[in-house]
Amino acid sequence: VSTQSTGRHKMQAKQETQEETERLGSEQFKLEKELVFSEEIFKFVEWAEPTEEERKMLEEILSRVTRLVNELWSETRVELYGSWETNLCVPTSDIDLAIFGIPKNRGLLGSMYQLAEKLYGTRTSDGYPNVISSTKVPIIKFRDRKSSCQVDVTFDCGTTINTTLLVKNHFLRQYPLLKPITVTVKYFLKQRGLNDAWTGGISSYTLILMIVSYFQLHTRGKGQPHPNENLGSLLIGFFELYGKNFNYEAHSISLQNGGFYFPKRSNNNLLQASNPSLLSIEDPNMPDVDVGQATFNIQYAKEAFLSAYAILSENTIHSSSSRYLNKIIDANVARNFRYNVKLIYGKNSAPHQRSKPPKPIKNFKAKPKQPKNQNRKPQQAGQNQNIS
Repeated sequence: VSTQSTGRHKMQAKQETQEETERLGSEQFKLEKELVFSEEIFKFVEWAEPTEEERKMLEEILSRVTRLVNELWSETRVELYGSWETNLCVPTSDIDLAIFGIPKNRGLLGSMYQLAEKLYGTRTSDGYPNVISSTKVPIIKFRDRKSSCQVDVTFDCGTTINTTLLVKNHFLRQYPLLKPITVTVKYFLKQRGLNDAWTGGISSYTLILMIVSYFQLHTRGKGQPHPNENLGSLLIGFFELYGKNFNYEAHSISLQNGGFYFPKRSNNNLLQASNPSLLSIEDPNMPDVDVGQATFNIQYAKEAFLSAYAILSENTIHSSSSRYLNKIIDANVARNFRYNVKLIYGKNSAPHQRSKPPKPIKNFKAKPKQPKNQNRKPQQAGQNQNIS
């Protein structure tokens, strides 16, 4: 009996040792895959940096719009804000401009249409600009005729500059890993038509607050490099949190005091009774303002995040592939835009020079025409569309 008992113990110990070896081997395999994925993310973020021609485009558009604005109102000033100012832009990012000091004699709406007429009359805008005056922050949206870049113009809105300064001078300094995660997720959302607050998507500022909250509450390094974390695992964790685990109906997000969640119903300013499933985040500059209140397409973003989590976690654990990011992101979607920008603003370019782009890459799908219904269902994580 003693011999049989000893034999069983040895077999059990051997089995446990084998299981532990397999577990460690699996964890090591997963870590190696995540490190490869992390390197992909770093390379993607480096690729997404504005090219020399894109920076020339920015300077030229800023100069042209400033000149036109000053022809209308000589005492005004035009300031750049948003992702181009914080260096969190991706290819085809909108250029955000804020105008300060417009005369009060015609009223805000009159001034907006005055500028819209100027942009259209000088052929600066490709078509008549879209004047949106019914929102909390009135805005003019137009596509620059020369570059095809989208430009958004706000009026006397100091909050736009304040949020830019908060991101640039505080968040990016406090959280070194904020930029690579933001640029990657922002491009991911842009591909799917889910990055514009005006159509119910997640704005750049809202996305940054979501990522900071994730760092604060769900990571070991709190946005700093950590030996047990890498960019690959952090990106997968972000998709898991906002695609699977976060309770949008019950919780609001605060970044105050190291970050916390609190019940939506405890603050009437943050509870959207008509749509309780909207994302809710306090603005750190103005806690009574909910920066997520316009995200009426958050359900589609949530589905895209969940799909990305499933794709990436499955591939990093089981796949023998050495490429992962291209399973959720098509780095070619901005190809035509960058090609035209290089033609127009490159060293050997001529004014308004354009030519046919190179032949499309095999299996590359162009962006379909947008339906009139803004509540359309955007594409999911494994699908790509041209955003140029």
